[in-house]
Amino acid sequence: MATDNDNNLICMGIVADAHGIRGSIKIRSYTEILDDIQKYGPFLDENGKELFSVKIVGHTTKGLLICNVEGVKDRNQAEELKGLELYIKRELLPQEDEDEFYHVDLMGLSVIDKDGKNIGSVTTIHNFGAGDILEFKSIDNRLEVIQFSLAEVPNVDIKNKKITLSRTYEEILDLRRSSASKK
Repeated sequence: MATDNDNNLICMGIVADAHGIRGSIKIRSYTEILDDIQKYGPFLDENGKELFSVKIVGHTTKGLLICNVEGVKDRNQAEELKGLELYIKRELLPQEDEDEFYHVDLMGLSVIDKDGKNIGSVTTIHNFGAGDILEFKSIDNRLEVIQFSLAEVPNVDIKNKKITLSRTYEEILDLRRSSASKK
């Protein structure tokens, strides 16, 4: 999920493409359970203007949702929606537990190594099915990744906008070098 903090909006998905000839669209859902996106409509645009609700009618083999949108009757209308980000107001989301975080809240946080040195900032969170991976831009402009687990990231401080790692930056670089040399 991405955010627009000025409007307190959270991006829940994006229209990936049109599907078929009857106006269906494909949506890339950013919700943990893909089908849950349907619960949050009507969606808003990035300015907070109400757009539409969706009805899921199927799934693609690539993890996209096939949805119908009221008023969209043909492929041409559906194609006009391609790239449209679908937002909701943040207060519609459930309150997270103490050890849970919305990805959007982690974006931009300072990354502090175990010695207390600021080594970068969070750029994104990935999940390819085996758990979350934190990606950050380091102080020397490299993209680094680390498993987003309690063992690797023992402290997340949203209030002070920082996360603390269990390794030094040099240890992270050593891991990357040893992984590269094994290839």
